[in-house]
Amino acid sequence: MDGLKCVVTGGSGFVGWRLVEMLVERGAREVISFDISPQPEQAVPNPKVKFVQGDIRKKDVVDSVIQGADVVFHIAAVVGTFHPKKLYEEVNYDGTMNILEACKKFKVKRMVLSGTPSTRFHHGVGISGKGIEEMEMPKKFVAEYARTKAKAEIAVMNAITDDFLATCVMPHQVYGPYDTLFMPQLMYVSKKGILRVYGDGQNEISICYNDNYCHALMLAAEKLYAGSPVVGSSYIVTDGGKYKIWDLLDEASLYMGYGSIKEKQRIPYFVMMMIATISEFVSKLLGKVSRIQRFTVLMLMIDRWFDISAAERDLGYKPIKPTTEAWPETLQWFKEHEDFLIRKAQAAVEDVKKKKKRD
Repeated sequence: MDGLKCVVTGGSGFVGWRLVEMLVERGAREVISFDISPQPEQAVPNPKVKFVQGDIRKKDVVDSVIQGADVVFHIAAVVGTFHPKKLYEEVNYDGTMNILEACKKFKVKRMVLSGTPSTRFHHGVGISGKGIEEMEMPKKFVAEYARTKAKAEIAVMNAITDDFLATCVMPHQVYGPYDTLFMPQLMYVSKKGILRVYGDGQNEISICYNDNYCHALMLAAEKLYAGSPVVGSSYIVTDGGKYKIWDLLDEASLYMGYGSIKEKQRIPYFVMMMIATISEFVSKLLGKVSRIQRFTVLMLMIDRWFDISAAERDLGYKPIKPTTEAWPETLQWFKEHEDFLIRKAQAAVEDVKKKKKRD
C-alpha cells in the first residue's frame, strides 16, 4: 500500500475503520474514510486520514470522493435482515453502481469489493468445507441482503476491462474489538436470559478475525494487475478451521458473566422456525420489523464453514492472528467494554425502528 491514495467506503464501520488504520500502518499516502455515519468513537486524528461524511446513494458526493484515488475498497453496505426492503437495493446495489461509475469516470483502475458468502447460500442447506469455486449463486436468495450483494458483485465483475480491475473478498462471521453486530446482538440477548441453543447445537462455522479480513482485502488490492488470477475472481477468507457456534457463544456468555446457554432448555428446529414465521407475520401486520426472523434462525442452525485454499493460493493469504489468540482477546475486550456492547445492541434496535418509520 506504499504511497497509494486509498478510498474506504463504510469507513466508520467495524471493518471499514480497522481497514483505514491498517492501510496507514502499511504505508498508504492518504486514506479517505467515506461513510454516512460520523467517525467512530475509537477514531484517532491522523494527518494521513481524511474523513468525508456522505451518502453513497448521491452520485455527486461519490464523484468528489473517488476522484484521484489509486484504489477503492468498497465496504459500505446495509447488513442484516431488519431493514426496509428498498434500502438494501438503494445502498447495496445502487450505491455500488455509483462507486463503480465514479471509478470508470475518474480512471481509478483498482476496486476491491467486500462481499458475503450468503450470496451462495441455498435456503435450508448448510455449507460444509466447500471452496468458493464449488458454490453457485441460488436462483432464489435467502434474504434481501444476499440478493442485493450478489447483484452488485455480478455487476462489478461484468464491468472489468483492461482499464478497470476488480475482485471480491468475502469474510465469514467477522469478530473482534468494536464489533457492532455479531457479539453485541447475541450477548445482549444472552444477558437478558433469552438466548437458547437452536436445534441440536452441533452445527459448525468458520469465523474471521477483523484484522485477518482487512489483511486479505489489502492483499487482494496488491494482486490486481493485468494477467492476475485475482482479477474477476471472488474469495472467501476466514481464520481457517471450524468451530461449533454454540460452543463459541456459550464460552462468550460464560466469560461475560451471563451464564451458560447450553445448560438451558434447547429449542427444536421446527419450533424455532414456527416462532420466527409467526413473529414475521404479526410484525408485518403491525407495520413493525420482527426481531426473530427465519433467516437469522437458519444461520444459527446450519453448518457454515469453508475451504479458503483459493485465497491462500491466489492472494497469498494466511491469517495474521490465529483464532486461539484472537477469540480470547476479543472476549476480554468486550468484558472490559460491556457498556459498548449494550449501547450498540440497543442502538441497533432503535435504528431499525427509525428506518421502518421512515419507510
